Amino acid sequence: MLVDNFSFSDAREYWKYAPSGLGKISTESLLSRNDEDFLNIITNHYNSRASHYWEDVHLVKYFQNLFKGKKVLSFGSGIGHNEILFLEAGCYLTCADIVQSNLDVISRVAELKHLNTLSTLFMEDSSETNFKGPYDYIYARGSLHHMPFSLQKKTMENFVSALSDNGKIILNLYSSKFYEATTPSGDPKEFAKVTDPSVNGLNNPWSEYYDDQKMLELCGDNLHIVNKQVWNNDYYIWWGLEKGKKITEEKVNTEFMDIFNAELKSLEIIGTLQNNDFELTGGNYVENEYVLTDISNYGYVMVSDTPILQEVGNCVLNVIETDISLVQGSVSIGILDIAKDTFIQSFQVLTSGRAFHYLPVACNLDDIRLVISNFSPDKENQSHFKINNISLCQKK
Repeated sequence: MLVDNFSFSDAREYWKYAPSGLGKISTESLLSRNDEDFLNIITNHYNSRASHYWEDVHLVKYFQNLFKGKKVLSFGSGIGHNEILFLEAGCYLTCADIVQSNLDVISRVAELKHLNTLSTLFMEDSSETNFKGPYDYIYARGSLHHMPFSLQKKTMENFVSALSDNGKIILNLYSSKFYEATTPSGDPKEFAKVTDPSVNGLNNPWSEYYDDQKMLELCGDNLHIVNKQVWNNDYYIWWGLEKGKKITEEKVNTEFMDIFNAELKSLEIIGTLQNNDFELTGGNYVENEYVLTDISNYGYVMVSDTPILQEVGNCVLNVIETDISLVQGSVSIGILDIAKDTFIQSFQVLTSGRAFHYLPVACNLDDIRLVISNFSPDKENQSHFKINNISLCQKK
């Protein structure tokens, strides 16, 4: 089927290079490895992903607990990082994908780990697929938005047919904030190049964003929104949908869980950074330790003046907790690997108010610095902010 110059055959060629945690990986190539290498690659790629997305770790653990003993359909399961965890938690899982080698990877991991509650479903065209069911949960992480909206609507109708009366659909989708910040042309094919890298001369065929209004349109008369949780700099949104008529707007923003509190409980503070631990390179202190930056696009404003120690006594630094108040403009906060002159982690504070964030730290780097930069992609601008607290932490 060809819709808006999109075809599932083109998508199939691209998505056989599955997102893995360390870039794209050919699942056909992965299947050629011996069992030991195969499992080591899977594990290393998952650990890399988990180290980059601290919010993701807590949310996936939440879904693990939710899915115990339940029948679950995972739509667009890819390499199966989350799905193996769900199987280990004891759910009855059906993985559906448009790439057979992706499904073969998940099946092989499940077999090697002696997980026997998995079934798979190959899809030629998800908009024409009968998912059977009924399922207690339908889980579509970063997959539904990679086709035109008309095909998403048809796929959602198929989800509804396969969902139990008291079931829930859980979607992870790109936000309008991500789209607006990166794709001024408004072209889904251009947005697709932003969301996923090209590989072997192939481009991601399609990416769409979601906001509340577009989600309500996707739900139609068959579903309503019960959960909405933004994460990863508000560029991604988890949605929870249940059968029935639309409900009032105040229900839309009910989060699945308090991920900040969950992260806080998992951390032990082993040190702090104060203003005097930074070199002010692109601005001036004004009232009450607030900083007014120079006018720039991406100029460095504050750089920690000595390497951040990764070992303090018997403790190992693996998370930096930041607490910033933004008055105007926008700033980026990142961990800079001095040797490679590359940011290994960063996030942006784009709206005024107080912002908390956790930056995972890769260990065994000789010299890392925390850098706060002005962030104004469209035109030179000035930002006004204050560091409330920066804590150096290790996971308990």
